[in-house]
Formats: sequence, C-alpha cells, structure tokens
Amino acid sequence: MEVETLSSKLKGKRPPVQIIQHKSRKRISKIQKTNYLKSDTLNSKADEKMLKQKKIKKNFLNCLKQW
Repeated sequence: MEVETLSSKLKGKRPPVQIIQHKSRKRISKIQKTNYLKSDTLNSKADEKMLKQKKIKKNFLNCLKQW
C-alpha cells in the first residue's frame, strides 16, 4: 500500500516559479529619490494653489471690511 505524500503528488510537476527582479542598491535609491521629488513637486504645486486661494480670500475680506 502506497502512502500519499506531498512529494508523491508533485512527482513530475514543477512548483510555480516566482520571477524576482534584482535591482542594484544604487538604482533603487535613484528610483526612490525621483519618486520623492515627484511627490514633493506635486505637493508644492498644491500648496501654492492653496496659498493663492487663501491670499485672494484674505484680500476680498479686507476689501469688504473697508467698505
């Protein structure tokens, strides 16, 4: 009587292979740096818009007070 084991089930079958992309540390740090800079510029553009809107609102309120 043959005992069914994992190795007997997998006999003749290859387990799934996961492809791993290796990147050098230099390349990884370069990618992280550019991603950080991209996100930083997006945030600064959004901040500029917010500051402009606040400035416009403040000027508008000052004009109303003077009236």
